[in-house]
Amino acid sequence: MKTLKEFKANSPPKRRVSKLKTIQNEVLDLYNSDYQVEQIQEFAKSQNINVSVSTVKRFLSKLKASSKFSFTNSSAKPIEKSQDNGVKPPNPFLEKIKQQAQE
Repeated sequence: MKTLKEFKANSPPKRRVSKLKTIQNEVLDLYNSDYQVEQIQEFAKSQNINVSVSTVKRFLSKLKASSKFSFTNSSAKPIEKSQDNGVKPPNPFLEKIKQQAQE
């Protein structure tokens, strides 16, 4: 029988990572721009990430609870400095949604 120490040494923990993690900044930007959760789900779907509305809500609530991100400014960037200096090319779909909202 393995001891706890042996088990931990040979079996790293298996943690699930949210599908939305890859578009986290875009999701936060949409949320801070007052988009509905259903619209955020639609954006995720356009990025080939199929999630339910409840998954989007849960993802946002976990981000709020972790308080690593600002939910008050429209930039929706991490409070800590990011490794890529926050420079990303604009997402065409996100820009289209923003433009439609302004009309």
